[in-house]
Amino acid sequence: MSMKTVRVDVSDLLLWTENPRVAASSDQEEALNNIYQSGSGSSQRTSRRQLMNLVESIAVNGYQNAIEPIIVIEAKERGKYIVQDANRRLSAIKLLRNPREYQGMLEDKDYEKVLHLSKEYKDNVPEKLDVVVFPYSTEKDKEELQEVLARKHNGPMDGAGTVPWGTVAKDRFFKKRKEFTDYLEEPFEQQYGDNLTSYMGGSKSVTSTRRIFNSKLVKDYLDIKDPNDISQETVEKVKNLADEVKAYAKEHDLLLSRFKNDDIEAVLEPQREQNLNENKLDYKRIISLNRKELLKRQVTKRYRVLGYKWLKPEYVTCDDPCFEEVDMFLLGLSEYGELKGDADKRLLKAYLLAPAIRSLFELSIQALQDEKCAELPFSVSTHHKENVGHVHEHCLNNNKFYEYLASNRLLFTTFAEAKAVIEGTDFAGMAARSNSTAHKSMKNIQMMDFIALFNDAVLFAILCEQYASFSKRDQTKDPAGQD
Repeated sequence: MSMKTVRVDVSDLLLWTENPRVAASSDQEEALNNIYQSGSGSSQRTSRRQLMNLVESIAVNGYQNAIEPIIVIEAKERGKYIVQDANRRLSAIKLLRNPREYQGMLEDKDYEKVLHLSKEYKDNVPEKLDVVVFPYSTEKDKEELQEVLARKHNGPMDGAGTVPWGTVAKDRFFKKRKEFTDYLEEPFEQQYGDNLTSYMGGSKSVTSTRRIFNSKLVKDYLDIKDPNDISQETVEKVKNLADEVKAYAKEHDLLLSRFKNDDIEAVLEPQREQNLNENKLDYKRIISLNRKELLKRQVTKRYRVLGYKWLKPEYVTCDDPCFEEVDMFLLGLSEYGELKGDADKRLLKAYLLAPAIRSLFELSIQALQDEKCAELPFSVSTHHKENVGHVHEHCLNNNKFYEYLASNRLLFTTFAEAKAVIEGTDFAGMAARSNSTAHKSMKNIQMMDFIALFNDAVLFAILCEQYASFSKRDQTKDPAGQD
Protein backbone atom coordinates (compact mmCIF):
# COMPACT_ATOMS: atom_id res chain seq x y z
CA MET A 1 0.00 0.00 0.00
CA SER A 2 1.54 3.28 -1.14
CA MET A 3 0.41 6.21 1.01
CA LYS A 4 1.62 9.78 0.71
CA THR A 5 1.34 12.93 2.81
CA VAL A 6 0.45 16.17 1.06
CA ARG A 7 -0.33 19.70 2.21
CA VAL A 8 -3.77 20.83 1.01
CA ASP A 9 -5.89 23.97 1.19
CA VAL A 10 -8.87 23.48 3.49
CA SER A 11 -11.11 24.55 0.59
CA ASP A 12 -9.84 21.54 -1.41
CA LEU A 13 -10.93 19.07 1.27
CA LEU A 14 -14.41 17.58 0.79
CA LEU A 15 -16.60 16.05 3.45
CA TRP A 16 -17.50 12.41 2.88
CA THR A 17 -21.11 12.35 1.66
CA GLU A 18 -21.34 8.64 2.51
CA ASN A 19 -19.95 9.16 6.02
CA PRO A 20 -21.33 6.20 8.05
CA ARG A 21 -21.42 8.35 11.20
CA VAL A 22 -24.46 10.19 9.80
CA ALA A 23 -27.09 9.88 7.08
CA ALA A 24 -25.90 10.01 3.47
CA SER A 25 -25.98 13.48 1.90
CA SER A 26 -26.29 14.90 -1.60
CA ASP A 27 -23.83 17.80 -1.30
CA GLN A 28 -21.24 19.40 0.98
CA GLU A 29 -23.65 21.69 2.82
CA GLU A 30 -25.97 18.80 3.67
CA ALA A 31 -22.97 16.70 4.76
CA LEU A 32 -21.92 19.35 7.28
CA ASN A 33 -25.51 19.88 8.41
CA ASN A 34 -25.89 16.13 9.03
CA ILE A 35 -22.81 16.20 11.25
CA TYR A 36 -24.09 19.32 13.06
CA GLN A 37 -27.48 17.89 13.94
CA SER A 38 -27.46 14.16 13.45
CA GLY A 39 -30.14 12.17 15.26
CA SER A 40 -33.32 13.67 16.66
CA GLY A 41 -34.60 15.18 19.92
CA SER A 42 -32.01 15.07 22.69
CA SER A 43 -29.45 13.27 20.48
CA GLN A 44 -29.70 16.13 17.98
CA ARG A 45 -29.00 18.66 20.73
CA THR A 46 -26.07 16.52 21.84
CA SER A 47 -24.69 16.45 18.30
CA ARG A 48 -24.88 20.24 18.00
CA ARG A 49 -23.29 20.75 21.40
CA GLN A 50 -20.47 18.31 20.71
CA LEU A 51 -19.58 19.95 17.39
CA MET A 52 -19.61 23.37 19.04
CA ASN A 53 -17.28 22.06 21.76
CA LEU A 54 -14.92 20.81 19.05
CA VAL A 55 -15.11 24.18 17.28
CA GLU A 56 -14.17 25.93 20.52
CA SER A 57 -11.35 23.51 21.27
CA ILE A 58 -9.77 23.96 17.83
CA ALA A 59 -10.20 27.74 17.96
CA VAL A 60 -8.65 28.13 21.41
CA ASN A 61 -5.95 25.45 21.21
CA GLY A 62 -5.30 25.30 17.47
CA TYR A 63 -5.47 22.14 15.37
CA GLN A 64 -2.71 19.66 16.20
CA ASN A 65 -2.35 18.34 12.68
CA ALA A 66 0.68 16.14 13.33
CA ILE A 67 -0.99 14.37 16.25
CA GLU A 68 -4.39 14.00 14.55
CA PRO A 69 -3.73 13.07 10.90
CA ILE A 70 -6.53 13.38 8.37
CA ILE A 71 -7.11 10.36 6.13
CA VAL A 72 -8.31 11.14 2.60
CA ILE A 73 -8.72 9.64 -0.85
CA GLU A 74 -8.39 11.50 -4.13
CA ALA A 75 -11.64 12.87 -5.55
CA LYS A 76 -12.61 12.70 -9.21
CA GLU A 77 -12.12 16.45 -9.42
CA ARG A 78 -8.40 17.12 -9.79
CA GLY A 79 -6.72 18.59 -6.71
CA LYS A 80 -9.64 17.72 -4.41
CA TYR A 81 -9.67 15.11 -1.67
CA ILE A 82 -12.51 13.33 0.14
CA VAL A 83 -11.99 12.98 3.88
CA GLN A 84 -12.43 9.42 5.17
CA ASP A 85 -11.49 10.10 8.78
CA ALA A 86 -11.78 13.52 10.52
CA ASN A 87 -15.05 14.75 9.01
CA ARG A 88 -16.11 16.36 12.32
CA ARG A 89 -12.74 18.09 12.64
CA LEU A 90 -12.94 19.35 9.06
CA SER A 91 -16.52 20.56 9.69
CA ALA A 92 -15.35 22.53 12.73
CA ILE A 93 -12.51 24.11 10.75
CA LYS A 94 -14.80 25.00 7.83
CA LEU A 95 -17.24 26.68 10.25
CA LEU A 96 -14.42 28.71 11.80
CA ARG A 97 -13.01 29.70 8.41
CA ASN A 98 -16.29 31.04 7.07
CA PRO A 99 -19.10 31.25 9.68
CA ARG A 100 -21.35 33.45 7.55
CA GLU A 101 -21.55 30.78 4.87
CA TYR A 102 -23.30 28.51 7.38
CA GLN A 103 -25.43 31.09 9.23
CA GLY A 104 -28.68 29.68 7.87
CA MET A 105 -27.75 26.22 9.11
CA LEU A 106 -26.64 27.06 12.65
CA GLU A 107 -28.77 27.83 15.68
CA ASP A 108 -28.55 31.55 16.50
CA LYS A 109 -26.48 31.03 19.66
CA ASP A 110 -24.14 28.65 17.84
CA TYR A 111 -23.65 31.06 14.96
CA GLU A 112 -22.79 33.88 17.37
CA LYS A 113 -20.36 31.59 19.16
CA VAL A 114 -18.58 30.49 15.97
CA LEU A 115 -18.45 34.07 14.69
CA HIS A 116 -16.88 35.26 17.93
CA LEU A 117 -14.33 32.43 18.02
CA SER A 118 -13.38 32.89 14.38
CA LYS A 119 -12.55 36.54 15.01
CA GLU A 120 -10.86 36.17 18.40
CA TYR A 121 -8.72 33.16 17.44
CA LYS A 122 -8.25 33.87 13.74
CA ASP A 123 -4.55 32.92 13.85
CA ASN A 124 -5.37 29.45 15.25
CA VAL A 125 -7.61 28.47 12.36
CA PRO A 126 -5.56 26.66 9.67
CA GLU A 127 -5.71 27.54 5.99
CA LYS A 128 -3.84 24.39 4.94
CA LEU A 129 -3.70 20.90 6.42
CA ASP A 130 -1.41 17.91 6.05
CA VAL A 131 -3.39 14.88 4.94
CA VAL A 132 -2.57 11.22 4.44
CA VAL A 133 -3.71 10.14 0.97
CA PHE A 134 -4.69 6.49 0.69
CA PRO A 135 -4.69 4.82 -2.71
CA TYR A 136 -8.21 3.83 -3.73
CA SER A 137 -8.01 2.40 -7.23
CA THR A 138 -8.22 -1.35 -6.55
CA GLU A 139 -10.42 -3.58 -4.41
CA LYS A 140 -7.38 -4.40 -2.28
CA ASP A 141 -6.82 -0.65 -1.63
CA LYS A 142 -10.42 -0.27 -0.55
CA GLU A 143 -10.23 -3.28 1.78
CA GLU A 144 -7.05 -1.99 3.41
CA LEU A 145 -8.59 1.44 4.00
CA GLN A 146 -11.71 -0.17 5.43
CA GLU A 147 -9.54 -2.16 7.84
CA VAL A 148 -7.75 1.00 8.99
CA LEU A 149 -11.05 2.81 9.60
CA ALA A 150 -12.46 -0.23 11.41
CA ARG A 151 -9.51 -0.25 13.83
CA LYS A 152 -10.18 3.41 14.59
CA HIS A 153 -13.96 3.29 14.90
CA ASN A 154 -15.16 -0.25 15.52
CA GLY A 155 -14.25 -0.44 19.19
CA PRO A 156 -11.61 -2.66 20.85
CA MET A 157 -12.01 -5.56 18.36
CA ASP A 158 -10.56 -7.88 21.00
CA GLY A 159 -7.42 -5.75 21.20
CA ALA A 160 -6.89 -5.12 17.48
CA GLY A 161 -8.68 -1.78 17.68
CA THR A 162 -8.52 1.10 20.12
CA VAL A 163 -9.15 -0.08 23.69
CA PRO A 164 -10.61 2.83 25.69
CA TRP A 165 -9.34 3.64 29.17
CA GLY A 166 -11.52 2.54 32.04
CA THR A 167 -12.47 4.78 34.93
CA VAL A 168 -9.52 3.75 37.07
CA ALA A 169 -7.09 4.37 34.20
CA LYS A 170 -8.58 7.82 33.63
CA ASP A 171 -8.26 8.63 37.31
CA ARG A 172 -4.62 7.52 37.28
CA PHE A 173 -3.86 9.64 34.21
CA PHE A 174 -5.62 12.79 35.26
CA LYS A 175 -4.83 12.30 38.98
CA LYS A 176 -7.89 14.30 39.71
CA ARG A 177 -10.37 14.18 42.54
CA LYS A 178 -13.88 15.22 41.55
CA GLU A 179 -14.66 18.75 42.69
CA PHE A 180 -18.04 20.19 43.65
CA THR A 181 -18.49 21.94 40.30
CA ASP A 182 -17.84 18.67 38.45
CA TYR A 183 -21.03 17.29 39.97
CA LEU A 184 -22.99 20.29 38.64
CA GLU A 185 -21.80 20.05 35.03
CA GLU A 186 -23.76 16.98 33.84
CA PRO A 187 -27.17 17.76 35.42
CA PHE A 188 -26.85 21.36 34.17
CA GLU A 189 -26.16 20.10 30.66
CA GLN A 190 -29.06 17.62 30.77
CA GLN A 191 -31.46 20.38 31.79
CA TYR A 192 -30.23 23.25 29.64
CA GLY A 193 -28.27 21.64 26.78
CA ASP A 194 -24.98 23.27 27.76
CA ASN A 195 -22.61 22.48 30.62
CA LEU A 196 -22.13 25.02 33.39
CA THR A 197 -18.59 26.04 32.41
CA SER A 198 -19.60 26.63 28.81
CA TYR A 199 -22.65 28.59 29.98
CA MET A 200 -20.42 30.79 32.14
CA GLY A 201 -18.15 31.64 29.22
CA GLY A 202 -16.48 28.56 27.77
CA SER A 203 -12.94 27.29 28.13
CA LYS A 204 -11.63 30.67 29.28
CA SER A 205 -13.83 30.57 32.38
CA VAL A 206 -13.03 27.06 33.68
CA THR A 207 -10.95 28.29 36.63
CA SER A 208 -13.31 31.15 37.48
CA THR A 209 -16.40 28.93 37.33
CA ARG A 210 -14.80 26.40 39.68
CA ARG A 211 -13.59 29.04 42.09
CA ILE A 212 -16.99 30.79 42.32
CA PHE A 213 -19.14 27.67 42.55
CA ASN A 214 -16.69 25.86 44.82
CA SER A 215 -16.78 28.72 47.34
CA LYS A 216 -18.27 27.96 50.74
CA LEU A 217 -20.81 30.77 50.25
CA VAL A 218 -22.24 29.14 47.12
CA LYS A 219 -22.13 25.63 48.59
CA ASP A 220 -24.06 26.80 51.66
CA TYR A 221 -26.56 28.62 49.45
CA LEU A 222 -27.21 25.62 47.18
CA ASP A 223 -27.33 23.27 50.19
CA ILE A 224 -26.83 20.09 48.15
CA LYS A 225 -26.98 17.06 50.44
CA ASP A 226 -26.00 14.44 47.87
CA PRO A 227 -23.97 15.73 44.88
CA ASN A 228 -24.73 12.51 43.01
CA ASP A 229 -28.47 13.22 43.18
CA ILE A 230 -29.12 16.86 42.26
CA SER A 231 -32.76 17.83 41.72
CA GLN A 232 -34.06 19.86 38.77
CA GLU A 233 -35.05 22.63 41.18
CA THR A 234 -31.46 22.85 42.43
CA VAL A 235 -30.12 22.96 38.88
CA GLU A 236 -32.54 25.82 38.25
CA LYS A 237 -31.05 27.61 41.28
CA VAL A 238 -27.58 27.05 39.81
CA LYS A 239 -28.65 28.60 36.49
CA ASN A 240 -30.32 31.57 38.18
CA LEU A 241 -27.16 32.13 40.20
CA ALA A 242 -25.01 31.87 37.07
CA ASP A 243 -27.22 34.47 35.36
CA GLU A 244 -26.91 36.81 38.34
CA VAL A 245 -23.14 36.36 38.49
CA LYS A 246 -22.80 37.26 34.81
CA ALA A 247 -25.18 40.23 35.17
CA TYR A 248 -23.27 41.49 38.22
CA ALA A 249 -19.94 41.15 36.37
CA LYS A 250 -21.30 43.11 33.41
CA GLU A 251 -22.86 45.81 35.59
CA HIS A 252 -19.64 46.33 37.56
CA ASP A 253 -17.32 45.83 34.56
CA LEU A 254 -15.71 42.99 36.47
CA LEU A 255 -13.97 39.91 35.08
CA LEU A 256 -15.12 36.61 36.57
CA SER A 257 -11.50 35.93 37.44
CA ARG A 258 -11.58 38.99 39.73
CA PHE A 259 -14.64 37.89 41.70
CA LYS A 260 -14.08 37.98 45.46
CA ASN A 261 -16.19 36.74 48.36
CA ASP A 262 -17.71 40.21 48.77
CA ASP A 263 -18.92 40.08 45.16
CA ILE A 264 -20.34 36.59 45.62
CA GLU A 265 -22.12 37.73 48.79
CA ALA A 266 -23.59 40.73 46.93
CA VAL A 267 -25.00 38.37 44.30
CA LEU A 268 -26.35 35.87 46.82
CA GLU A 269 -28.20 38.25 49.13
CA PRO A 270 -31.15 39.06 46.82
CA GLN A 271 -31.18 35.43 45.67
CA ARG A 272 -31.76 34.25 49.24
CA GLU A 273 -34.70 36.64 49.64
CA GLN A 274 -36.18 35.58 46.31
CA ASN A 275 -35.91 31.90 47.22
CA LEU A 276 -37.74 32.51 50.49
CA ASN A 277 -40.64 33.98 48.53
CA GLU A 278 -40.56 31.36 45.79
CA ASN A 279 -40.65 28.51 48.28
CA LYS A 280 -44.24 29.56 48.97
CA LEU A 281 -46.50 28.07 46.30
CA ASP A 282 -47.80 31.15 44.49
CA TYR A 283 -50.70 29.83 42.44
CA LYS A 284 -51.63 33.21 41.00
CA ARG A 285 -48.09 33.85 39.70
CA ILE A 286 -47.82 30.38 38.15
CA ILE A 287 -51.30 30.57 36.57
CA SER A 288 -50.80 34.07 35.22
CA LEU A 289 -47.42 33.29 33.63
CA ASN A 290 -48.54 29.99 32.11
CA ARG A 291 -51.85 31.38 30.89
CA LYS A 292 -50.02 34.13 29.00
CA GLU A 293 -47.62 31.60 27.53
CA LEU A 294 -50.41 29.23 26.46
CA LEU A 295 -52.50 32.02 24.99
CA LYS A 296 -49.55 33.05 22.79
CA ARG A 297 -48.93 29.51 21.62
CA GLN A 298 -50.57 28.33 18.40
CA VAL A 299 -52.12 25.03 19.45
CA THR A 300 -52.45 22.51 16.62
CA LYS A 301 -53.94 19.05 16.69
CA ARG A 302 -55.76 19.92 19.91
CA TYR A 303 -57.78 16.71 19.58
CA ARG A 304 -54.70 14.94 20.98
CA VAL A 305 -54.99 16.75 24.33
CA LEU A 306 -57.13 15.24 27.09
CA GLY A 307 -60.13 17.48 27.68
CA TYR A 308 -59.49 19.10 24.27
CA LYS A 309 -63.17 19.71 23.51
CA TRP A 310 -63.44 22.54 26.03
CA LEU A 311 -59.87 23.09 27.19
CA LYS A 312 -58.91 26.58 26.12
CA PRO A 313 -56.68 28.85 28.23
CA GLU A 314 -58.80 31.95 27.51
CA TYR A 315 -61.55 30.46 29.67
CA VAL A 316 -59.18 30.38 32.66
CA THR A 317 -59.89 33.79 34.19
CA CYS A 318 -57.05 33.86 36.76
CA ASP A 319 -59.15 36.36 38.72
CA ASP A 320 -60.75 34.18 41.38
CA PRO A 321 -58.48 32.91 44.19
CA CYS A 322 -61.04 30.23 45.07
CA PHE A 323 -60.47 28.64 41.64
CA GLU A 324 -56.67 28.75 41.72
CA GLU A 325 -56.31 24.99 42.15
CA VAL A 326 -58.87 24.36 39.41
CA ASP A 327 -56.92 26.68 37.11
CA MET A 328 -53.69 24.86 37.93
CA PHE A 329 -55.32 21.61 36.82
CA LEU A 330 -56.67 23.12 33.59
CA LEU A 331 -53.40 24.77 32.60
CA GLY A 332 -51.41 21.71 33.61
CA LEU A 333 -53.66 19.55 31.43
CA SER A 334 -53.32 21.97 28.52
CA GLU A 335 -49.52 21.89 28.89
CA TYR A 336 -48.94 18.20 29.59
CA GLY A 337 -52.11 16.39 28.56
CA GLU A 338 -51.14 15.71 24.94
CA LEU A 339 -51.35 12.04 23.98
CA LYS A 340 -48.43 10.97 21.77
CA GLY A 341 -47.05 7.77 20.37
CA ASP A 342 -48.80 4.51 19.62
CA ALA A 343 -52.08 3.32 21.17
CA ASP A 344 -50.34 1.69 24.14
CA LYS A 345 -48.42 4.84 25.04
CA ARG A 346 -51.51 7.02 24.71
CA LEU A 347 -53.44 4.69 26.99
CA LEU A 348 -50.60 4.66 29.54
CA LYS A 349 -50.62 8.46 29.76
CA ALA A 350 -54.41 8.60 30.04
CA TYR A 351 -54.25 5.94 32.77
CA LEU A 352 -51.62 7.94 34.65
CA LEU A 353 -53.57 11.22 34.49
CA ALA A 354 -57.04 9.73 35.08
CA PRO A 355 -57.05 10.12 38.91
CA ALA A 356 -57.08 13.88 38.34
CA ILE A 357 -60.63 13.68 36.94
CA ARG A 358 -62.23 13.21 40.35
CA SER A 359 -60.12 16.02 41.82
CA LEU A 360 -61.26 18.36 39.07
CA PHE A 361 -64.94 17.71 39.90
CA GLU A 362 -64.29 17.99 43.65
CA LEU A 363 -62.17 21.15 43.52
CA SER A 364 -64.76 22.85 41.29
CA ILE A 365 -67.68 22.32 43.68
CA GLN A 366 -65.45 23.23 46.64
CA ALA A 367 -64.58 26.53 44.94
CA LEU A 368 -68.26 27.29 44.27
CA GLN A 369 -69.06 26.64 47.91
CA ASP A 370 -66.14 28.81 49.08
CA GLU A 371 -67.42 31.60 46.85
CA LYS A 372 -70.86 31.16 48.46
CA CYS A 373 -72.32 30.53 45.00
CA ALA A 374 -73.68 27.12 45.99
CA GLU A 375 -74.75 25.36 49.17
CA LEU A 376 -73.87 21.71 48.85
CA PRO A 377 -76.22 19.15 50.42
CA PHE A 378 -73.28 16.99 51.58
CA SER A 379 -69.65 17.36 52.58
CA VAL A 380 -67.42 17.96 49.57
CA SER A 381 -65.48 14.75 50.18
CA THR A 382 -68.60 12.57 50.32
CA HIS A 383 -71.60 11.88 48.07
CA HIS A 384 -69.66 13.05 45.06
CA LYS A 385 -72.41 12.30 42.56
CA GLU A 386 -75.12 14.07 44.60
CA ASN A 387 -73.08 17.26 45.10
CA VAL A 388 -72.19 17.56 41.42
CA GLY A 389 -75.81 16.83 40.48
CA HIS A 390 -76.99 19.55 42.88
CA VAL A 391 -74.66 22.14 41.32
CA HIS A 392 -75.74 21.08 37.85
CA GLU A 393 -79.44 21.37 38.63
CA HIS A 394 -79.50 24.44 40.88
CA CYS A 395 -76.68 26.55 39.43
CA LEU A 396 -75.67 25.66 35.90
CA ASN A 397 -79.19 24.94 34.55
CA ASN A 398 -80.04 28.62 34.48
CA ASN A 399 -81.43 30.64 31.55
CA LYS A 400 -79.66 33.83 32.58
CA PHE A 401 -76.40 31.88 32.81
CA TYR A 402 -76.95 30.54 29.29
CA GLU A 403 -77.44 34.11 28.06
CA TYR A 404 -74.31 35.24 29.89
CA LEU A 405 -72.20 32.53 28.28
CA ALA A 406 -73.58 33.14 24.79
CA SER A 407 -73.32 36.94 24.91
CA ASN A 408 -69.70 36.73 26.06
CA ARG A 409 -68.91 33.88 23.64
CA LEU A 410 -67.70 31.71 26.49
CA LEU A 411 -67.71 28.08 25.34
CA PHE A 412 -70.87 28.65 23.28
CA THR A 413 -72.02 31.13 20.67
CA THR A 414 -75.78 30.89 21.16
CA PHE A 415 -78.27 30.52 23.99
CA ALA A 416 -79.68 27.35 22.41
CA GLU A 417 -76.25 25.73 22.18
CA ALA A 418 -75.42 26.51 25.81
CA LYS A 419 -78.78 25.20 27.00
CA ALA A 420 -78.59 22.00 24.92
CA VAL A 421 -75.06 21.08 26.03
CA ILE A 422 -75.41 21.94 29.72
CA GLU A 423 -78.81 20.31 30.15
CA GLY A 424 -77.82 17.32 28.06
CA THR A 425 -74.57 16.46 29.87
CA ASP A 426 -74.77 13.95 32.73
CA PHE A 427 -72.22 15.60 35.03
CA ALA A 428 -73.42 13.66 38.07
CA GLY A 429 -73.02 10.34 36.27
CA MET A 430 -69.54 11.28 35.09
CA ALA A 431 -68.59 12.39 38.62
CA ALA A 432 -69.69 8.99 39.91
CA ARG A 433 -67.61 7.23 37.24
CA SER A 434 -64.64 9.42 38.11
CA ASN A 435 -64.48 7.71 41.51
CA SER A 436 -63.25 4.61 39.70
CA THR A 437 -60.32 6.57 38.27
CA ALA A 438 -59.23 7.58 41.77
CA HIS A 439 -60.17 4.70 44.05
CA LYS A 440 -60.83 1.56 42.01
CA SER A 441 -59.41 -0.49 39.18
CA MET A 442 -59.46 1.18 35.78
CA LYS A 443 -58.69 -1.94 33.75
CA ASN A 444 -62.19 -2.07 32.29
CA ILE A 445 -62.20 1.59 31.21
CA GLN A 446 -61.61 2.11 27.49
CA MET A 447 -59.68 4.93 25.86
CA MET A 448 -62.85 6.63 24.64
CA ASP A 449 -64.15 6.53 28.23
CA PHE A 450 -61.06 8.41 29.45
CA ILE A 451 -61.52 11.02 26.73
CA ALA A 452 -65.22 11.49 27.55
CA LEU A 453 -64.51 11.74 31.29
CA PHE A 454 -61.81 14.38 30.79
CA ASN A 455 -63.99 16.39 28.40
CA ASP A 456 -66.92 16.48 30.82
CA ALA A 457 -64.74 17.20 33.87
CA VAL A 458 -63.05 20.10 32.07
CA LEU A 459 -66.40 21.48 30.88
CA PHE A 460 -67.82 21.25 34.41
CA ALA A 461 -64.78 23.00 35.91
CA ILE A 462 -64.90 25.87 33.40
CA LEU A 463 -68.66 26.24 33.81
CA CYS A 464 -68.29 26.45 37.59
CA GLU A 465 -65.61 29.11 37.28
CA GLN A 466 -67.66 31.13 34.80
CA TYR A 467 -70.75 30.70 36.98
CA ALA A 468 -68.87 32.27 39.89
CA SER A 469 -68.03 35.28 37.69
CA PHE A 470 -71.63 35.43 36.48
CA SER A 471 -72.97 35.35 40.05
CA LYS A 472 -70.79 38.28 41.10
CA ARG A 473 -72.04 40.39 38.19
CA ASP A 474 -75.71 39.57 38.57
CA GLN A 475 -76.73 41.01 41.92
CA THR A 476 -80.43 40.41 41.33
CA LYS A 477 -80.46 36.63 41.67
CA ASP A 478 -80.46 34.66 44.88
CA PRO A 479 -77.38 32.73 46.08
CA ALA A 480 -78.64 29.53 44.47
CA GLY A 481 -78.46 31.19 41.07
CA GLN A 482 -82.16 30.90 40.16
CA ASP A 483 -84.13 33.46 38.17
